[in-house]
Amino acid sequence: MLYTPLTKKALMISFNAHKNQTDKSGMPYVYHPFHLAEQMDSEYAVCVALLHDVVEDTDMTLEDLREAGFPPEVIEALALMTHHDGVPYMDYVRRLSGNPLAKQVKLADLRHNSDLTRLDYVDDTARRRVEKYQQAIDLLTGKVPVLQDRIRGCLIGGAAGDALGYPVEFISEREIDKRYGSGGIQEYEMSRYSHKALISDDTQMTLFSAAAVAACITRANHRGIAADPRVYANFAYQGWLVTQEMSFDEVRKAEKDNQVDICAGFLMEQPKLYARRAPGITCLSALHTRKRQREEKIYVNSYVKDVINNSKGCGGVMRVAPVGMLNTDDMDLLDREGAEFAAITHCHSLGYMPGAVLTHVVHRCLYRKGQTLREIVEEARDSVARLYAEDEHIGTLVDIINLAIALSENDAPDLQNIHELGEGWIAEEALAIALYCCLRYPDDFSKCLVVSVNHKGDSDSTGAIAGNILGAWSGYEAMDNKWKQNLELSDVMLELADSIYGEVRK
Repeated sequence: MLYTPLTKKALMISFNAHKNQTDKSGMPYVYHPFHLAEQMDSEYAVCVALLHDVVEDTDMTLEDLREAGFPPEVIEALALMTHHDGVPYMDYVRRLSGNPLAKQVKLADLRHNSDLTRLDYVDDTARRRVEKYQQAIDLLTGKVPVLQDRIRGCLIGGAAGDALGYPVEFISEREIDKRYGSGGIQEYEMSRYSHKALISDDTQMTLFSAAAVAACITRANHRGIAADPRVYANFAYQGWLVTQEMSFDEVRKAEKDNQVDICAGFLMEQPKLYARRAPGITCLSALHTRKRQREEKIYVNSYVKDVINNSKGCGGVMRVAPVGMLNTDDMDLLDREGAEFAAITHCHSLGYMPGAVLTHVVHRCLYRKGQTLREIVEEARDSVARLYAEDEHIGTLVDIINLAIALSENDAPDLQNIHELGEGWIAEEALAIALYCCLRYPDDFSKCLVVSVNHKGDSDSTGAIAGNILGAWSGYEAMDNKWKQNLELSDVMLELADSIYGEVRK
């Protein structure tokens, strides 16, 4: 360790602050900052290493350290290294990455905390914690893989479009202009209570779709066998249904449904998901029917064939983007799985066929094969048209996709073009509006998002679908920071995205 009057002062403060604390293995906690300090090569870095947990884990404040004579460079690094409650972990890591002192110490901190030999017993919680630390190391060292970045972009992008459109979902264009100006809503509208941009049921259900995908591929990787993804989706959606009808405390006291817990347990441990955000009546009623089928031990192999309603609302397509994260070369199988996810609740063919299109588009955006975005959309259109050639409504879906492609290349105002496509309350219109916005602005995520929500229709759903697609296309890091900051449950989304990436790369 480098010894100077300043580092000796930091050494004594660290020892006294942590002397009664132990780490997860029961060892004196102070060994941890001492270990980091021994790796540092400058006076200030040694001080930051010794003091990096003092403000977060003891009663000492930054002001106390400032009064003790530590220079502004050390104080600034310590402020960045202090992780405050409510700040998503990866956002915290990103913020400190621009400070060389904080970054140097944090990398040493992450590597030491990733050493499982320090623990007497290694369980799944410890392994998940190390996975999170490795993702943070990748972020700080600029090693986030392209596919991981795109999967993050898909989930966060969809949530961003949803959150931007949620406040204007049920109001007219005249009212949108009156409230937000002639350009419409351009920034998140924050909740007065949480000071976050709130997500709607669209993103809630998308997260449960993602949880189903994660459960399916995890089981396949670890056990060598798994059911069709749609099976896990039905269980996961039952978990979402619980969050709409019970409180978090009630669920904690209730007996667990093992199948639901396997598919959605991680999400059901998130108190903020226990919120009703204008859930679709069709989704709620259909999931009650699926619940009764489970109770009566009625096994459903295909939800497309097991018709329980005639709905073609957008509540099916708006949540299926995570199906596109499955790593497979069998695009027909993948497309049909996207339709199956949607058909769990929406059984009209125009309710589930758009789900197949979205799944195809998202997959091709994630697992790029040198195509343009327009080529991807055209391929998805043609694939689904072939798969459902016998369906009497396939022409309607093909026609509106063709219209979206054509409109994206004209010179007319965006709102005029969107009016030609509809309002987005039904699935094929929601998909078409989203495709139009993505094709119109493939290199401008922010513009795409703003255009996708500023209309008189189902703004949060069209925004969510557009965000899923262009987020997968551009990736998370390419998005403007304003869409990543203050977004409700963004930490949960990133953790889920990274979990899926960790499984699909195996």
